[in-house]
Amino acid sequence: MPLAEVCRIQAGLSKRTGRESPDGTPIVMIGNIARGRIVRDGLTRIVLPGDAGMDRYQLRPDDVVCARTGDLGRSAVAAAENAGWLVGSGCLRLRPGPAVLPCYLVHYFEQPAVRLWLRASSTGSVIPNLSIRTLAEMPVAVPPIGEQRALGEVLGLLDEKIAVHEEIVRATAELRGSVARLLFAGEHPPFGPERF
Repeated sequence: MPLAEVCRIQAGLSKRTGRESPDGTPIVMIGNIARGRIVRDGLTRIVLPGDAGMDRYQLRPDDVVCARTGDLGRSAVAAAENAGWLVGSGCLRLRPGPAVLPCYLVHYFEQPAVRLWLRASSTGSVIPNLSIRTLAEMPVAVPPIGEQRALGEVLGLLDEKIAVHEEIVRATAELRGSVARLLFAGEHPPFGPERF
């Protein structure tokens, strides 16, 4: 069935609508979507000129945020801590109905066949771009809720393992860099200390 039959789709808000401020409301951009979650790395906060109509851009827990440009298929489920945050212009907000679980939808977007469909249905030769209308027509396989939940739990556990291993790789790479600098410094370094 088409995606529009299982969730409501809303385009994101342009960051230019407001001004950046450390006291502002967080706005979720494509760079804040990682491993099915919304991350704080590089998070921008904006202050809006008024509240009129801005609630349609706000996130609720279990909304799905997906990229509409660039890395199509990249998506995340909004957590309770993301409630009230805004959806940025490079993203779309999906509000799933009762027929589909948010975690299932995020894992569905990751499937190679789905990513291929998104890429083939996008416009733009250099940076792919999806319209709401196109995404609304995307076919979605919707198994019973019990199957969706089981699939989400298994893939969610594997995602957590991936995140742990990525952190181990990051920390090990930093450690290697530090150790290499110490080992190469020695008593007679070939370059001055400023090179290290």
